[in-house]
Amino acid sequence: MKVTVLYFADFKDIAGLDKENYDLDKNELIDLINLIFEKYSLFKSLIWDAINQTLKTTISIAINDKLIKKKDILSIKLSDGDKIALLLPFSGG
Repeated sequence: MKVTVLYFADFKDIAGLDKENYDLDKNELIDLINLIFEKYSLFKSLIWDAINQTLKTTISIAINDKLIKKKDILSIKLSDGDKIALLLPFSGG
């Protein structure tokens, strides 16, 4: 199964690109997150809550342009062709 991850802000700076394709053997979001952590270890410090072993509550994830608002977000099933965006908190003024 192939998915595309869209990178913005610090993610884009770390990866050095704005999107990347991944081939997944499993279809849960946690499997994709683990692949990203293996490739870009700095991502983990940005989005992972080590104490609770989950994503930080400040991180937002969009799949196919829809913001996901589920408590058990890591178990979300992905489908072939999905586009996933990892979003840091927005700031501005």
